[in-house]
Amino acid sequence: MTNFLDTRRKSILSLVLAVLVLGSAGSAVTFTASAAGSTTVSLSPAEQQIEPGETTTYEVVVENTDGGIGTTDAAVTLDDPSVGTITDLSITGEPANQNVAIADDGSSVDFDAIYFGNALSDDDSVVIATVTVEGTATGSSDLSLDVAEISDSAGDVYEVTGTDGASLAVGSQETTTETETPTATPTATETETATETSTTETTTETETSTTETTTETETTATETTTETETETDTSEPGTTTATETTTDTTTPTETQTTTPTETQTTTTQTPTETTTTDEEERTLDARSIADSLSESGLSTERIEGVGSALDASGLTDEEITAITDALAGDGLTDAQREAVADAIASGDLTDDQLRALADALSDGRLTDAERDALGFLSGGATEETYYQIDFVVGESIENLQGPNGTYQNDELLRFAHGSTAEPITRRSEGEFITDASMADRIESRNITVENGTATTTFTVDDGESVTLTLASYEKIGPGWSPETESQQTFVDSETRTFESGTHTLTVDLPDENDASGEDESN
Repeated sequence: MTNFLDTRRKSILSLVLAVLVLGSAGSAVTFTASAAGSTTVSLSPAEQQIEPGETTTYEVVVENTDGGIGTTDAAVTLDDPSVGTITDLSITGEPANQNVAIADDGSSVDFDAIYFGNALSDDDSVVIATVTVEGTATGSSDLSLDVAEISDSAGDVYEVTGTDGASLAVGSQETTTETETPTATPTATETETATETSTTETTTETETSTTETTTETETTATETTTETETETDTSEPGTTTATETTTDTTTPTETQTTTPTETQTTTTQTPTETTTTDEEERTLDARSIADSLSESGLSTERIEGVGSALDASGLTDEEITAITDALAGDGLTDAQREAVADAIASGDLTDDQLRALADALSDGRLTDAERDALGFLSGGATEETYYQIDFVVGESIENLQGPNGTYQNDELLRFAHGSTAEPITRRSEGEFITDASMADRIESRNITVENGTATTTFTVDDGESVTLTLASYEKIGPGWSPETESQQTFVDSETRTFESGTHTLTVDLPDENDASGEDESN
């Protein structure tokens, strides 16, 4: 029962649990976006103040984690690194795999973790990491939070509906207070001559229509009243002159400048269907792909190689754009950019591998976990193949993308990962199954690899007969992630129904020469 994945370049094989169960009891491991519900992620506390040379910490907190946490992938950035530096980040719990990368200048830290059977609990608020920041100079800076993905213990991805950063103040901060001084000047002089100046009122109204912006500016009336009365009484023998001058100058300068920048937004909706069919027309070609990489910093040879390889592929415009945007953006290091370009330009990657790469680069970045899971970016051509082996209750699942989905937590007894260069690289610690009655009945030993086969030995206690399977799957790289799980290919399985006693199951493992023939989709 063997079904091999075609690879023109290095074959990358894996014996995989139709899906690695990330932890919660009874949850099916499917990785459908937003299937785990919605959540928000924030830095806590929202603000901290320290002196230069002192350190403080912020917790990365995830809310509403009803299904626990099985994987994390996020980054914290200090917007102004002249004020402070990120010196450390510790990941909560005991993940099976974790990566922490702090930028050389301390301005940011990327981290990711895969917990497998050690998933974090499903509390209302779960701390997934703690960041340490040291103040270096007087000033202030915001800390921003970027979340690539968080999944629950069954592998279902949470929809992150919002992120809240924090602020850091280093040293004493100045406060500016605005002072308003009112001035009033009344003058009264009376003379028998009255002069009156009438009110002048000016109203200006301006309305501008723009797109998608509404700004309203109003200047309140400013009224100035100056009243001057002058009274002169000159008494001379036989002469009386009464002069009364009343000057009432009322100038309410009432200017209403209403500038509602009110725009009726014209929304153009262009539905793009990315269903790949033979009839689907793609607009991007080798030249336009190469042009999009002109500012990437890559050599002309690399750019042309990438353009030709992507043009010859079966990828959609959207998938190609995800790759080229990442190569031309600033989310990759120079080394990552060149490694990705070289892998594509070689022409050795299948469409499935290119799609997995496009998915990993969709956020413009490439984490260590994503790189390891892809496998072909590890550097250097290799004939090493990667596999995963699963010992489960019930029948094997040959098509991980099919209607049967993937194994559930109450089916998986043990798993192991390895390669043709290193037979076992990682295995489950003890029995993984969450079905207590089955765990009590079956006592299994570690999966072993020898001479191109994998074997497990186990004992079944008295009771009803039970169907058990040992299955192997091919991976596209040494690691594992939800993004690449769907690219795994069934290799071999042995299924039997057992009564009480000690038994053994064995499956074949592929070698470097097994990846040949036509590319088969799951």
